[in-house]
Amino acid sequence: MIYLGEYIFELDGNIINVHYNNIPLKDTNCPEFIGNWKGTVSVPLNDFVQDVLSLSKKYIEEIAPVEAKILVELGEKEEVIAAKLALLRRLRRRVEFSEV
Repeated sequence: MIYLGEYIFELDGNIINVHYNNIPLKDTNCPEFIGNWKGTVSVPLNDFVQDVLSLSKKYIEEIAPVEAKILVELGEKEEVIAAKLALLRRLRRRVEFSEV
């Protein structure tokens, strides 16, 4: 398991506040990240939802099929992987339709 930190999502009206505590970056010597390992980012809820839907679509259409192929090559059952991918597609469609 890789620990990437803690993330808390807080809905405040039409704004989503993402509170992050990115422990792996705490002791970095990379100038870009020094002092930026924790904080809060506020994003309009609609923009956040659109980004999540866009990223999930990209994952389902482009990345998951490649992962599935690799997992099958590593011995995972093809029907199990196919069922998981089908579930992701159904869930995403459900969210898209409920958004309208």
